Amino acid sequence: MEYNNNLLINILTFNHPKVEQEFAFYTQKQEGFCPIHKGDLSGVIEDCIPEEELNQILWLYTDFLPP
Repeated sequence: MEYNNNLLINILTFNHPKVEQEFAFYTQKQEGFCPIHKGDLSGVIEDCIPEEELNQILWLYTDFLPP
């Protein structure tokens, strides 16, 4: 059995993203903003949005920009 030992490796270099970023989230739908289910942000938003308000919504909205 013959093996071809020629290997070609393509290495792509890029700048790694920042580990932590801050985004603003809003309870009201706005044009151009992306919806994110509040369950996907559990443990992160509870200190920022009052519990009474969180209980009345399912979605938060962001444009992925800092506050």
